[in-house]
Amino acid sequence: MKEQQYNPTGRWLVADDDPGVLALTSAILTRLTGVRPERFANGAEALAAVQAAPESVEVVITDLDMPRMTGAELCRKLRRLSPSVRVILATGSGFLSQSAAAGLGFCALLKKPFCVNDLAAALALVTPKTTTNLETAAVAEGELITTNLTNTTKVNDL
Repeated sequence: MKEQQYNPTGRWLVADDDPGVLALTSAILTRLTGVRPERFANGAEALAAVQAAPESVEVVITDLDMPRMTGAELCRKLRRLSPSVRVILATGSGFLSQSAAAGLGFCALLKKPFCVNDLAAALALVTPKTTTNLETAAVAEGELITTNLTNTTKVNDL
């Protein structure tokens, strides 16, 4: 049986007040999925962009601590507008557990600093179950990194 690859159909958003993290997260998402996410410097901007068509939003990756609106508040408001939206929390807070993040409405927790493999694993958790191709190849820092959620291989000097 042929594996069915996930084909994103909705809007993807990234919200983070750190311009470097915002750019890097967006670049990794594009590399992993082909999606060019919309980028926002805070939760309030992201929410404003979503309000006209909330059902079109598929995945959101948000920081927790941002000016004007926290990631937790953004998640809560997004889930009210569109209960099917999948929100990943990306945070540097070492005190937040996966269960605590789930209690706030997040579908996955991504601890900063994260690598390509961490983001790929978080995406595998939130994309539809029709995704059977969990192997993701990405080039990061001159290395080919392949993740299948149980095994990570780095191949140098290919």
